[in-house]
Amino acid sequence: MLAIFALASHFTSHVRDAAVITDKVVRDVRLVHDLADLPADPKPGSGLYVAAIHADTTSGEETAIGPYINAKTGELVEPPNSRYAVVVSGKIDVVSIISTPAPPFKSHPYRWERSEGRPEAEDVAYYSPFRRGGTAICGFDGDNVRSLQYAPTYLIPDSWATSVKPAYLFTSKHAAIFDKDISRGDRARLQGFMNSKGGSSPLVGIFAARTLCHAGGSDLTYVGRHWSVGTGVTGSAYLLCALEQLPAGDIDRTASTMAAQASLGNVQTTHAILLAAVAGVLEPRSSPAFDAGHRILDAYKAAMVASGHPYGGDVEVAQLLQLTGR
Repeated sequence: MLAIFALASHFTSHVRDAAVITDKVVRDVRLVHDLADLPADPKPGSGLYVAAIHADTTSGEETAIGPYINAKTGELVEPPNSRYAVVVSGKIDVVSIISTPAPPFKSHPYRWERSEGRPEAEDVAYYSPFRRGGTAICGFDGDNVRSLQYAPTYLIPDSWATSVKPAYLFTSKHAAIFDKDISRGDRARLQGFMNSKGGSSPLVGIFAARTLCHAGGSDLTYVGRHWSVGTGVTGSAYLLCALEQLPAGDIDRTASTMAAQASLGNVQTTHAILLAAVAGVLEPRSSPAFDAGHRILDAYKAAMVASGHPYGGDVEVAQLLQLTGR
């Protein structure tokens, strides 16, 4: 998953003005991407846990290692072997354990220097909780170093921190419902979970949407038509789940339909569709979401240019388009 998200780095040379793209926009893109990829049934021994990641204020910035300010003169002193490096640092607090083994800490400082020769995915991702902070589902590998020590890392909304473990307990207890071979009764329950009926958590809704999409046929169509029952990044994650399972013959038609909805809908609808499309572009080239994402963005931009409003009149929409060089 991290290797996939590292593809975001290739946008850098195409962004017209990266300085205007806010943390919120790139954070939302990563949220949608990671939520659609979260494992519904963690493998035995995966050791996943919910982590509150508190990044230092200077995390991800270039730091002087060796140089110091002379307190008496106020001059910068650079001893031999002084250097500058991008340092990622902060603290991880374990909120809850999803699967064993549990990490060997409840609170753990992290610090590493970005490797310029072979930077890791978290170092080049547009948004990383290790640089900016956030809540994530992480693993732990004490034999590894830097960000790989905490792989895989899935960013989740901060407000979900306490609901993740109950969601996984629920899916484990009702594993048969979240299987590819679903019955008519299961289908109705899964659709209900997407609508948050019965008090289900947003994460259960995402697992339900993905199960329906994997089942294909009318179930995939259902998610494609009803993704907007999820609010915010949840709805975008529902849509990304559908884009990931599109048959090759349906990609062009679906992309055209989504682009038209984005062009004619309200700002919330436009933002949600484009958010899923940008997250789709971060998928492997072999994924239907990659092709569909590009086609949605191209068709939307063309429609907006024709209307005389190339960015749809919304700041976040403009930033999403600029993020992919459009």
